[in-house]
Amino acid sequence: MSFRYTEAIVCRLPDCLPDNNIDLLKCRIEFENFVTVLRETGLDVIELPPPDEPGQSSFVGDVCFIVNGMAVIKRPKADQTEVTTMMRTVLRKELDIPVVEVVEDGVNLEGADILFTGRELFVGISNYTNEAGALFMANAFPEFPCSPVKLPGGKHLTHYVSMASPDVMTVGACKESQDIIKRIERKASYRYEKITMTSPEHSPVIMSVNGSLVHFPTEEKIYADKLRSMVKCTTELNELTKMDVNFNRLAVLLNKARIKSFV
Repeated sequence: MSFRYTEAIVCRLPDCLPDNNIDLLKCRIEFENFVTVLRETGLDVIELPPPDEPGQSSFVGDVCFIVNGMAVIKRPKADQTEVTTMMRTVLRKELDIPVVEVVEDGVNLEGADILFTGRELFVGISNYTNEAGALFMANAFPEFPCSPVKLPGGKHLTHYVSMASPDVMTVGACKESQDIIKRIERKASYRYEKITMTSPEHSPVIMSVNGSLVHFPTEEKIYADKLRSMVKCTTELNELTKMDVNFNRLAVLLNKARIKSFV
């Protein structure tokens, strides 16, 4: 199963950010450049309007994840209600995508803690996602092996490990990333190749879309050497990264043609 998609859903940034030390103008430029890159990969990008209420998040990838033609929407936190409502509306009414929602108390789940390899699921147990959230994913997608992976600190799983292709994972060089990939390898039902970053400061965060690899410029050489058949698309998120924002939190990807084939 390749990472082929037809649409991406993003939400434009609000008029103010929770951290006054973050430059909103720079964030907006980075966001627009990211959207442009998504369109260059052949995606139809659906841009949701920014949240109206102050303090509301616009990170769609936190509240929604789509696997195998079905969307999972988490039980939103107080600062995620607007983006969750917008996502629910566009998925059900505009895209006609099946949606399952987390409604039970005590089930914590965020999209950036979900790593889908195309063959199986890994769910990071973090400050944002718990064992009950991993069990929810396992029950929602019984057709795929689903393994919980314990994480350190306050980062999401996709901060440490990403998928470059259905057979290749990119992994951070830091000790935390290396410990996590060992846990993944012990639990994995399939074997995967690894690309390890050349420096602990460099991020393995990437987005594999329609034969293109969206990544930060810092690891351009290693991707050029290891993934020669893929088109390389670089874009910076220097300012957004200060809020621990990566590609997976900014966009939700889906394949509408594949979803239609299931109906």
